[in-house]
Amino acid sequence: MTDTAGPAATADPLGIDIVVCTFHREALLAKLLASLAAMDEVPGTAVRIIVADNSDAGTAQATVHAAAQGHPFQIVYLEAHPPNISVARNRAVAEATADFVAFLDDDQHVAPNWLAAMASAIRRHDYDVYFGPFTPEFAEPAAAGPAAHAQFTRASPLADGAEVAPGRAARLAQGFVLATSNSVFRRATMLTDPAPFDFYLGANGGEDLLLMAAKHRAGCRFGWVAEAMVYDAIPASRCDLGYLTRRAVAGGQSFAIVTVLTSRRPRLTRLTLPLVAAAQLAVGLVPHALAVLSGDRTRREAARIATAGRWGKLTFWSRRMPLYRWEEKGLAGAPASDGGGGASPTGSAAMERTPTNRTPMNRASTDIAPAGRMPKQPAQGQTAPNQTGTTPPDA
Repeated sequence: MTDTAGPAATADPLGIDIVVCTFHREALLAKLLASLAAMDEVPGTAVRIIVADNSDAGTAQATVHAAAQGHPFQIVYLEAHPPNISVARNRAVAEATADFVAFLDDDQHVAPNWLAAMASAIRRHDYDVYFGPFTPEFAEPAAAGPAAHAQFTRASPLADGAEVAPGRAARLAQGFVLATSNSVFRRATMLTDPAPFDFYLGANGGEDLLLMAAKHRAGCRFGWVAEAMVYDAIPASRCDLGYLTRRAVAGGQSFAIVTVLTSRRPRLTRLTLPLVAAAQLAVGLVPHALAVLSGDRTRREAARIATAGRWGKLTFWSRRMPLYRWEEKGLAGAPASDGGGGASPTGSAAMERTPTNRTPMNRASTDIAPAGRMPKQPAQGQTAPNQTGTTPPDA
């Protein structure tokens, strides 16, 4: 890796649009927006915040308007429908104009030096995506076992500025699977399509890994920013081993679908991948049994999660684990909508061809101006928001 005189070597400010897709998490969203307001000042940067509200009732609008009063950065509020993380991200990306686009989850909040760390990395290293760490803040720490800590922590033994990548070998070396949470994309190389995140995968996860795997194969490069820390609020429900097991199944399915879609021989890969997963399941039976009998909670939970991920890779061709819809029921207190995707990938457009990313209709955007600036007229965009993504295990 060679350090470069990045975009800040010119007189122009470093532009970063921070995208936040939100779904019925108003209190956590307010905490995130407050943390962005409290960041250390970084000269030579131009920051804008884009909030994409995926709720049908626009429940985040009041929260965003309240946060915008006196906020140091311009905030743009968007509505985006139906519930689907790809719809959300694509809607926000269509609104973005800065050279770099950051993605933060609505249940995260940033460290005061987050912007300084990301801006420094962009100026020093010529990457197409920059990934930062995150650490969990458990609502009930006593409920968080080893599997929950492992699932909701992104850390790496790599030095700051080191190169990272998708794929099993890279994941073992860097310690984490690539996902959009706490990342900054170079818009000119990574977000070139009108709808870069796949709509069909957006209902259950894997849409971000698909984009990054395809772009990496095309020559894009990714880097690690060790100091750009964010904190992730984790409710007790997500620490339940049953939830983590279902999440692992969904992640395994997402990984398998992405593997097929990015393969040079997708038909062959589609046939051989379940055979590999079946072999992994068979080989793992004895270690799984020994872990269960050992009485060691860490070993037992890790074995169960690993087995669930392999089962997901074996069953990717069947109906997908509807993890997002279950979470939506818990958040909204009502039955979840289909979100326009998430049926079985078998025979769907996502598995039969390169995804077309059909983007459902979205609604208005509102420019919420700090310091009394008048809002601009609603923009007619191309997409809309949803909830947090699943991190697929790529092993």
